[in-house]
Amino acid sequence: MSLTVTVNEQFDALPDASATLHVTVVVPFGNVEPDDGEHVGVPTPEQLSLTTGAGKLTTAFTLVFAVVMVGLLVFAAAMLNPLCLKLCPIALVVTLGYSFTKRFTALCHFVLGLSLAAAPIGAWLAVDPDRFREPLPYLLGGAVMFWIAGADILYACEDFEFDRAKRLHSVPAAIGIRPALAVSILCHIVAVGALVAVGILGRLGPFYHGAVAAIALLLVYEHAIVKPGDLRRVNQAFFHVNAVVSGVILAGALLDLFARR
Repeated sequence: MSLTVTVNEQFDALPDASATLHVTVVVPFGNVEPDDGEHVGVPTPEQLSLTTGAGKLTTAFTLVFAVVMVGLLVFAAAMLNPLCLKLCPIALVVTLGYSFTKRFTALCHFVLGLSLAAAPIGAWLAVDPDRFREPLPYLLGGAVMFWIAGADILYACEDFEFDRAKRLHSVPAAIGIRPALAVSILCHIVAVGALVAVGILGRLGPFYHGAVAAIALLLVYEHAIVKPGDLRRVNQAFFHVNAVVSGVILAGALLDLFARR
């Protein structure tokens, strides 16, 4: 789920441009992958209560719903501007194709991150497509991509044995749980660095940078509670901590923008 807030404010570094604040809120439900027409993956309680695993949504309904949503996305892109419409197929390929990437690459986590990184980039292009060469939206998109990839790698540690048994690809299945957790940490370091760069480039103030510092602490806590020999708190780290991250950056950026008034 994503939320885009457009504020009539100007970045000092980007005159004449409205400040578009985009925060991607992630509510992940675990890995559910296709296998010979059926689902592959160990359903979590969240999946069983929120997906077709509970039998509440039929396959036909889900397919029709997806087609309708794709149609709405294309329509919305067309109503925004020509550039958004031209880029819409790329966003759809990445987003719809993610689920299949576990069949052939351990980089699937980064494809998931890329699908969500398209949100802040798309929000920027929707507001001012003529400024598509500005680096700020791509830095923010990079922060989202590495944040989500790091979180997904951490979550995939729970499926380590299953993925190897089913010959599905993931970073934990490829290199082991302990190295995978190190890769997840590295991803989150890159994500925080990208958020810092956004603040510097956009000349944002103490509220924003304070929010980034809080996010860094949240990610440190996330990794502190998940250990190679003890994955019992993966769900807490993945669902609960990550749900707070986007709210923190939203609050910090909004406070910073309104403090300038």
